Amino acid sequence: MKFAKPLKVLLAVSAFALQGAALAAPILDQHSPNPSRGGGFCHLNGCAQSFQQNAGTIAGAGIYIHPDYHAPAGDVTLSIYDALTNGNLIASGMVTAVASESGWIDAFWSPVTIAAGSQYYLQLSSTSRDLVAAYSDGDYVNGIAWFQTDPYPTYDLAFRTYAGAVVPEPAPLALLGLGILGVAASRRAGRRPLTRCA
Repeated sequence: MKFAKPLKVLLAVSAFALQGAALAAPILDQHSPNPSRGGGFCHLNGCAQSFQQNAGTIAGAGIYIHPDYHAPAGDVTLSIYDALTNGNLIASGMVTAVASESGWIDAFWSPVTIAAGSQYYLQLSSTSRDLVAAYSDGDYVNGIAWFQTDPYPTYDLAFRTYAGAVVPEPAPLALLGLGILGVAASRRAGRRPLTRCA
């Protein structure tokens, strides 16, 4: 078939593009991994956790939804700021249809460069007023839990952050595949014999 070879090239590049999407998944950098010690004080709207990322990028964050505080499902936004109040937004991601039984939830975004070892703030918000973030008792030394602007020095949220390297996104790779297909088709067309016009 005339386009069999270019089509194979396109399919191969498309497969690589899908692999690129998988490679974009960041590396887990987890803190406070014991989510079952408590909840209650940290309703998502107004709840935050200070932390220090041990890598130079941040590509996502996750929290543990406490199962004992039943609430209607809602969307949850996890945002990274460089200060608790009046800070600059570094990155943000949303998880939809989160319920009390959700357990760990994670939001991802394209990796953003940050200063490794500097203080940042994971701030939480939700369209469901009564969803609660779980905490563990002060086992994370590089930050504390906050509610509104009040610090809770002996509490840490059950949270985790992600770091990852920037890799090619699937869309540009797909465009590259289309370009290769176009080049292959034009080369094939260039091999056709010239016909003389009458």
